[in-house]
Amino acid sequence: MYDLIKKKGISNIWDRWQAQEAIRCKSFCAKGLSCQLCSNGPCRIVPGKVERGVCGIDGDGMAIRYMLLRNAMGLSTYTYHAREVAKTLIATGDGKTPYSIAEPAKLKSFLGSLGLNVDEPTDKLATRLGQFMLEEINRDPTEPSKTLEAFAPSRRLEVWKKLGVLPGGPANEQINAVSHCLTNVDGDYVSLKDRAATGTVMHLRLTDNARVRPGHPVWYSTTSLHEL
Repeated sequence: MYDLIKKKGISNIWDRWQAQEAIRCKSFCAKGLSCQLCSNGPCRIVPGKVERGVCGIDGDGMAIRYMLLRNAMGLSTYTYHAREVAKTLIATGDGKTPYSIAEPAKLKSFLGSLGLNVDEPTDKLATRLGQFMLEEINRDPTEPSKTLEAFAPSRRLEVWKKLGVLPGGPANEQINAVSHCLTNVDGDYVSLKDRAATGTVMHLRLTDNARVRPGHPVWYSTTSLHEL
């Protein structure tokens, strides 16, 4: 593939990476020891010489803060996807889309695992699942995710609880995470690391939720949500 696109003169990721690698700042940028988040920067950490940025953050905090911001962007995208899945489920249950439930038994199984009532018509169940997903997305960080509690292995749940990274709703977890990235708010790498871990756990949960969508072979028919 590379030879073909190279022959056609098409810009590609491999050539762009090589070009950037040749000029990349390896002393600071590649190590996560630079920051351009505020108007007091850019700042760089020089171990043994300049140990803190203008805001007071050190090299460990600077590196994990950028990781947390990247994590938050990914979580935001997964949350957007899950929200659109939920809205599509609700609209489908209300008869406002061309989609239909292909395997009601599997839909009921999923809802039953969440402890939700399954003794309703299929369209009502689709709407209920969509509403549940929206509730989960907006759950307060002090309320553990019900989806996570229902589907995560019990031993893993105990580990997450012990570490203090069991998440609530992704919308509010994102607010907390990004807020802590603002300069002069949180420069402690341990605190920032824990929030990055919480975001990673949330990614896992949203990935599982997103499998329940129109077009997925589990229980929905017609085209996939990616094609809406």
